[in-house]
Amino acid sequence: MPVTLKVLSRKMAVAGIKHVLITAGEKSVAEQTKDYVLYTDGTFKVLNTKLTELDLSGKKVTRIPDDLPESLRVLNLDNTSVSTIPDTLPKRLDALLLSGTNVSVIPETLPHTLNHLYLKDTKVSMVPRKLPKLLEYFDLRNTKIKDFPRDIPCKLLELDVRGTKLNQPKRFALENERIAHHVHTGK
Repeated sequence: MPVTLKVLSRKMAVAGIKHVLITAGEKSVAEQTKDYVLYTDGTFKVLNTKLTELDLSGKKVTRIPDDLPESLRVLNLDNTSVSTIPDTLPKRLDALLLSGTNVSVIPETLPHTLNHLYLKDTKVSMVPRKLPKLLEYFDLRNTKIKDFPRDIPCKLLELDVRGTKLNQPKRFALENERIAHHVHTGK
């Protein structure tokens, strides 16, 4: 026989219980800090709207939320199960670390402030035609890329394409003299 709310109230009062939270359809929390909540379904929510750096590397994250705070400058999701990068990344994001994830596509619209992009050991096969102009460090080691756009960012200092099938990487380095000594193409 189902227990009515009235009966439950009386039993709780007798037991000295004053407050009960009843929820339906809520997500189960796997981990919570003052800055974020990580749910058991692999999603997370940032609690601190002024947060500038978030490191969830190695955690059981499967998806990047669309509502990251605009204050976020560094997002480290290395070695997680993330497979897609949303088009709605914070506009002032400086560094995006997704090495060792299941990411296969880089969005065409990355934040223009992005200067570090790490995608080592991912399934990425194409690089967007237009990369952020402020990009300085781009790690594509052990990805599936074969081509790289002709217009490289003017601030690019280091490009690592070791372990890729980049068509004619030596020619690419020679055509881009400015960064030729910072293009890593060997093993």
